[in-house]
Amino acid sequence: MDKEVLFQGLPNVELSKADVVLFPLGCELTVCGLGGTAQAPKAIVEAGMDIEYFEEEMGWSPFLHMKLHTLQRFQPVGSFQELQKRVSKTLSKLKKKQLLITLGGEHSISPFVVKQRLEKGTVVFFDAHADYRTSYHKESNNHACAMYNLERQGHKIVAIGLRSFFEEEFVRLKNSKNITVYSDLALQKKKMRKKLQKKLSSLSGDVYISIDMDAFSPSVVPGVGTPQPGGIEWYDMLRYLKALLGNEKIRVVGVDLVELVPDSGVSQIAAAKLVQKIVSYYGIRYGFDMKKRNGSQTMREYE
Repeated sequence: MDKEVLFQGLPNVELSKADVVLFPLGCELTVCGLGGTAQAPKAIVEAGMDIEYFEEEMGWSPFLHMKLHTLQRFQPVGSFQELQKRVSKTLSKLKKKQLLITLGGEHSISPFVVKQRLEKGTVVFFDAHADYRTSYHKESNNHACAMYNLERQGHKIVAIGLRSFFEEEFVRLKNSKNITVYSDLALQKKKMRKKLQKKLSSLSGDVYISIDMDAFSPSVVPGVGTPQPGGIEWYDMLRYLKALLGNEKIRVVGVDLVELVPDSGVSQIAAAKLVQKIVSYYGIRYGFDMKKRNGSQTMREYE
């Protein structure tokens, strides 16, 4: 356990008093392609040191007003049984009003976290791949089954950025009444991107956001295990997240960032910046920018 690895170097407040909780969940049990996702949570947290506190788009420093707790168990899980126990034990300590951001790890972690965090609602699922196999390599918890397992839990799904399908997945997705797909090809049209933003702004109820980092264009995030040509550009992703996190009809019960493979720095810095953006949009939505300056940033000296 490395007690010194803290996001943006910000000191931990007591867990029960945190507005934002970062949950490292290293997991590399069924990875295809390039390995390294088990090391991603620590790499993302460390990359936070290269992100300024000031969030330039919304014009404020979120952690001047918001309190952060970075959980410190970076040791990867060794089995799905251990994954279940760690998720259950950790999330039982959290309140629904706290913003949970889970740092993976492969996409197989998402159904485990969602099961604990979302009773029934909508999962917004960013990914290059469908992840809609019923099993893969004889493992039903394989990362290639993430969206299928989420649907089995009874949730509606909005799948965004998909551009790689197994034939059977493609056919079953077309017939699913629970999943709405905005493929990467469709999103090349401006009118479809606008349609997606409208869809995200119209959602209601409890929502969980799952972001496979290979949903991005490799020009933005090259460090993933199974990259695909095409993909979501940085500012388009921010528009989608603002539409979600600014939507007053929903409650975001959790977010995860998965499938990152640490590289020379650019990919984990993009992930760390994405964490800051998510916190910023969420904070503005709940009026933290109007609250007292007693957040984590006030608890340390810095230049």
